[in-house]
Amino acid sequence: MSYSIALIGAGHRGKDIYGKFIKNHCPQLKITAVAEPNLYKRKLVAREHQVPSQNQFHSYDKLLSQNKLADALLITTMDHDHYKPVMKGIDSGYKILVEKPIAPNFHEFTDIVNKAFATKADILVAHVLRYTPFYQKLKQLLTDGTIGKIKSIQHIENVGYFHFAHSYVRGNWRNEQVSAPLFLAKSSHDFDLFSWLLDRKSLTVYAQGEQQYFTRENSPEKAGKRCFKCQAESNCPYSARHIYLDKHLPWPQEIIDSMPPRYQRYLGVRFTNLGKCVYQCDNTMPEILTASLNYEDNIQVSFTLTGLSKEMNRTTTIFGTKGELRADFAHSQIRLMPFRGQEKTFEVTKKAGAHGGGDLGLMEHFDGFIKGGNLSKDASTLEESIESHITAFAAEQSRITGKTVEINNLRRQLKY
Repeated sequence: MSYSIALIGAGHRGKDIYGKFIKNHCPQLKITAVAEPNLYKRKLVAREHQVPSQNQFHSYDKLLSQNKLADALLITTMDHDHYKPVMKGIDSGYKILVEKPIAPNFHEFTDIVNKAFATKADILVAHVLRYTPFYQKLKQLLTDGTIGKIKSIQHIENVGYFHFAHSYVRGNWRNEQVSAPLFLAKSSHDFDLFSWLLDRKSLTVYAQGEQQYFTRENSPEKAGKRCFKCQAESNCPYSARHIYLDKHLPWPQEIIDSMPPRYQRYLGVRFTNLGKCVYQCDNTMPEILTASLNYEDNIQVSFTLTGLSKEMNRTTTIFGTKGELRADFAHSQIRLMPFRGQEKTFEVTKKAGAHGGGDLGLMEHFDGFIKGGNLSKDASTLEESIESHITAFAAEQSRITGKTVEINNLRRQLKY
């Protein structure tokens, strides 16, 4: 038996991550329809998956105005284009996999959650980190009680200076006109980890963060508007030449391996936002976010996101009544440090692909999800993903107001 998928959004994740996995590893799944405004990308997907011309659409409105075209929707559009296709997909009876965040604002998020539960819709959310072998191992160690009762977590999300400049200064997530707030667009991954690892709900949050560094006031002397015409470029770590064109790029190797050819990157730096000076963009995202969270059973979580780090990584220290765990995601290493007994270090083998193998794990679940199989208790269903989003919305509210937010006040607005 075969199962069909309508792809909405043929960018990097839709076309290159999910699309290629479906083609290469899921013989019973097939992309049979695509909606993508960029003609070139739409035709690439259509050719690779042999999508008939009548099922190729410029917009998701056109695709979703047809009679049901597939068993499932795979929604990989930008943040502000999640709400309408999810709501229409629910109406049409599709199974849905949607990229996080579910929606960029609390009103749209509430609409989706309430409608999904009222109609018993089947929705998965792309919280990929819980599918990685690394965090699965960390979860196992906590469940096994290796450090006793969990009392606190210190967690740092190191975005990487090059990644932050690429995505949150020059790129598609640079301001809230085109993206969700940073707590939601980036850190909902981390809030999902906390609720999943702890198996508890967040109760309060106090958060801080504001845009301070990537502003015109901090522009170097003699800086140009674009890196190709800038006298300060040779000494600038955020130079587009350095980030995209140099022989030795700062990105992790798995990302370098998936980059377009150098001539395409050159054209991007020469003619698009990729080549703009980071101090003269229309960005509004804070370079650093912090949040102090209280979870059920009085578990304290201290969270920091920094866009000013040397590497892309997540580091986590978990303190318990009988020991501590230190987890280094980028280096696939977990160190168990009991208060009595010998320390032990676990070197966790990664799966192939990005996000430490999380993309692969998500798609394996998606395969079973479409086929109607029983999902594992770790699956990132809509119900499971509510906690990460509620916490992110509360953190953003706290950041803006400067006040501690009672998260149950937001939770009570949902009908589930």
